[in-house]
Amino acid sequence: MTKITRRDALALGLGAGALGLTGCGVADGKAPEAVLPGVPGLADRAKPKGLLFGAACEAHHLDQDPAQAAAFLRECGLLVSQNELKWAVIRPAPGLFNFQRPDRLAAFARAHHIPFRGHTLVWHVSNPGWLAPELAGGKGEKLLEEHIWSVAGRYRGMMQSWDVVNEAIEDFDNGHPDGLRKTEWLDALGPSYIETAFHIAHAADPKALLVYNDYGLDYANETTYRKREHVLHLLDRLVARKTPIHALGIQGHLRAGRPFEPQLMTRFLDDAASLGLDIYITELDVNDIDLPRRVSRRDARVAAATEQYLETVLAHPAVKLVVTWGLSDKYTFRNERGFKHWFWTSRPLPLDTKMERKPMWHAMARAFDDAPMRPMAGV
Repeated sequence: MTKITRRDALALGLGAGALGLTGCGVADGKAPEAVLPGVPGLADRAKPKGLLFGAACEAHHLDQDPAQAAAFLRECGLLVSQNELKWAVIRPAPGLFNFQRPDRLAAFARAHHIPFRGHTLVWHVSNPGWLAPELAGGKGEKLLEEHIWSVAGRYRGMMQSWDVVNEAIEDFDNGHPDGLRKTEWLDALGPSYIETAFHIAHAADPKALLVYNDYGLDYANETTYRKREHVLHLLDRLVARKTPIHALGIQGHLRAGRPFEPQLMTRFLDDAASLGLDIYITELDVNDIDLPRRVSRRDARVAAATEQYLETVLAHPAVKLVVTWGLSDKYTFRNERGFKHWFWTSRPLPLDTKMERKPMWHAMARAFDDAPMRPMAGV
């Protein structure tokens, strides 16, 4: 745990080269061995088409579970911090940072020459209890600058991309003309907090690609249409003001059984790409809560929903990256309290709890195989 002064925070922009990061499967100089099956992993299927594929993980998934670490190395070409870089994890008190958990992920990425992706610098959820009073006390600008310089600066040069601002658009009409979600950040700094966050992130980590990330952009209903419009308006405003933003992150938390309109999704992708932005699918999984209880039927429906979705989005040349929110059903938030189905264990990811490939994995592999080629995303 380190006490950070403003000068220290700026100095951390020197990057991670001097961090001496260790851990996450590299203890005692021994890295988990990658299993090399006859069939290439998902990252190897995606790469020839100019696509990056990876998964979100927590540190203990990799350094306490050798099977998970081996499966990750077999399947993934990008490591995403699932919870490790959220304020609630690394900000125990004002002026204090604890980078133990994200440093373990960074060590794993460096040891295996895998690009690292950061999630997230600004979000209205997963914040420490002390943050809201500090923001209400007029310290918003100072806190935003200190946090982004300290966090993005610490991993400067290591990150393929950052989710700079996460979920700033509301799902419903809350009366704000731009559809912005009413959060402590909006109350403290007004709409400019979004643009400011991108500028600070670019200064702290100038080679990383910077992403606005949001959910609820996938399906055919009035709520989705309204949210798409507000997201496009936000992106247009940021680009017009020459904000350093490089991609739109579409989370892709799918729900099998909901109506999906490929043509309307393609039109939305066209609109985002017309702003000069790449498009990332950042948190792909499939909620199977509405599906039959029988595992074989559920898996088939999850695979079908995944394949339909990926066939549509990967046909668009602006889509450069696909990340699943977890790799194995063993580590999915959908089996945590508050998300879990009453009667069964959810199966939303490409690998099962034993790290075996499921129908969803095969659907993803086919989608990557069938995708057109495009220029590779920045790494």
